[in-house]
Amino acid sequence: METKICTQCREEKTIDMYCKTHTTKGGYKAACKSCTAKYDKQHHIDNLQRDRKYHQVYYKNNIEKEKASHKNYRTQNVDKIKISSRKYYEDNIEKTRLYGQRYRKENPEKACIKAHNYRAKKSMLPHTLTIEQWESIKLSFDNSCAYCGKKMFLTQEHFIALNKGGEYTTNNIIPSCQSCNCSKIDRDFFEWYPKQKYFSKKREVKILKYLNYKNNTQQLMFDIKGVV
Repeated sequence: METKICTQCREEKTIDMYCKTHTTKGGYKAACKSCTAKYDKQHHIDNLQRDRKYHQVYYKNNIEKEKASHKNYRTQNVDKIKISSRKYYEDNIEKTRLYGQRYRKENPEKACIKAHNYRAKKSMLPHTLTIEQWESIKLSFDNSCAYCGKKMFLTQEHFIALNKGGEYTTNNIIPSCQSCNCSKIDRDFFEWYPKQKYFSKKREVKILKYLNYKNNTQQLMFDIKGVV
């Protein structure tokens, strides 16, 4: 059988190891099938990386335009997105479950905010708190529990409980240790806090000042019509 030398690996191979082409006199490509496949694969990878870099730069320079475009698409295709999301979930239940577990483990505070937003949205209450705002809230209380003053892992405490109309915004969330959060639950602050052994008038004043209380009334950022 006829043979020829591959221009890439420089090995002599039988003619059936080359792809046919109409662009050469001999009717076969200069590189063997193996070398051609390697080149095509690398070329494809290079193109993907180039396109990815292009889109990253474009998105960075047009972030507001892209966000508006994505929001507009979601608004106009609500049912389509729901159907697509449901189908993906049903086809990838185990994969989705494992991803959710890993995400919550790696991003506990983001996952917490997402869950709280979902609950507030279902209750038709304002839900605008972001991870950046939560970090700012903790700094406002020196990364300590607003109630007992201890420095430990902090949870997001609804000053006015969700089941009593408490919104999920910077005007109703304060940092609390797990113990205080579980103790207060949905109790009224003015009835619950003075009874605690760690009660502090100084911390009480700080909490009410932070929450913008005036004349014993909380100045909420939104009313029920402000739900987004």
